[in-house]
Amino acid sequence: MERYYDPGHHKFNIHQLSHRILKSKKENSQDELFANVLGGMIQFASPDGVTRVPPRPSKERDRLKPMVTLVFQVHLWLLIYVTH
Repeated sequence: MERYYDPGHHKFNIHQLSHRILKSKKENSQDELFANVLGGMIQFASPDGVTRVPPRPSKERDRLKPMVTLVFQVHLWLLIYVTH
């Protein structure tokens, strides 16, 4: 998608995506938004597959799995399209 800035960076305060990405690291409130963005990107880019990087073993919460799952629940046709 694009890079994001941490709170110490001078562009953080004006960069909406950075706020949403950091918020998504703590809670699930941004899942639907990112699922819609990811679904649109998949539709536009026509990839051969979609995957994610699993969380580190030291992390309890898998913050990407709900987003990827939601993409394919909302856009079920993408699952069929990407796998064939």
